[in-house]
Amino acid sequence: VTRSGRMEEAIEIIRLLTSQDNASYHGKYNDFDNLTIEPHSIQRPIPILIVSNPNPNDASNRERGLSRAARLGDGWMSTTLTPELLGEYLGDIHRYADEAGRELPDDFDVVAFHSVMIDDDRDAAYAEAKRFLDDYYFLDHSEAMVRRWCSYGPPEQAIEDIQRYIDAGATSVLLRICSGDQTTQYQRISEEVLPAFI
Repeated sequence: VTRSGRMEEAIEIIRLLTSQDNASYHGKYNDFDNLTIEPHSIQRPIPILIVSNPNPNDASNRERGLSRAARLGDGWMSTTLTPELLGEYLGDIHRYADEAGRELPDDFDVVAFHSVMIDDDRDAAYAEAKRFLDDYYFLDHSEAMVRRWCSYGPPEQAIEDIQRYIDAGATSVLLRICSGDQTTQYQRISEEVLPAFI
């Protein structure tokens, strides 16, 4: 509770300090008077995305994370969620916002973090994506986890998967290249995937 309480106060403070000069704050964990941060941010206050990716099998963790995004965020970012779970969690965020008496703004960002590995040979794409994830996280990822985290295979697979996130409510999809060959992947994604969304 202390860690989350400190984080929630920090969000209030960041909003305060990026929206006015000579700000004062008197909270449970932080206390100051007449504080100014310079140089000023371009956006005042800065937008704050809450990153929350709760386990669907842990109801209390799910409620805490998603209600925090609903109460405090200008947007929400998820990782490792299927499009179906993203849509379900987004519904929860809207419900928690209603319960808190907050109307989410029209520009509330919903960012899906998703990995991509393009190769016309689906088996080769899977092998490279798994190798990348295993090396990055020092884990032996199951096939189901690789499938959940990553679009692998021909460009059409990535296009289909990204569209599913958009259809579920994502306003942006942040792509991570899931390969050691970043240059080739960047070129293929730029030329063969992204044009479908422009």
